[in-house]
Amino acid sequence: MLFSAIVVDDEPYAREELIYILSHFPTCQIIGEAGSAKDCIFLYSKVKSDVVFLDIEIPDMSGLEIANMLSTFNEPPLIVFATAYDDYAIEAFELGAIDYILKPFEEKRIAKTIMR
Repeated sequence: MLFSAIVVDDEPYAREELIYILSHFPTCQIIGEAGSAKDCIFLYSKVKSDVVFLDIEIPDMSGLEIANMLSTFNEPPLIVFATAYDDYAIEAFELGAIDYILKPFEEKRIAKTIMR
């Protein structure tokens, strides 16, 4: 099943790495990327992806706060946290995240996420 995704990370290299790995999966269509909370919310309001891959530590707002904001949309996206911090996993799952992947990203681990 084909799904659309937005990748949100304030670090361009991490964003590019995740997009590169996701591009290996024909079921995943990257329709946008953002480096800030403001850009993420604006982008999602325009393109309404199925999934948002979301970093936790973003300068203008935490990924947890962004996930809360996205949950207020009529058709909220599925959230996958993609971060270097394992400290927030419980909070992420309490917010309804479908997965929590850690940097550095591994294709085998991301394949498990895609299967979900």
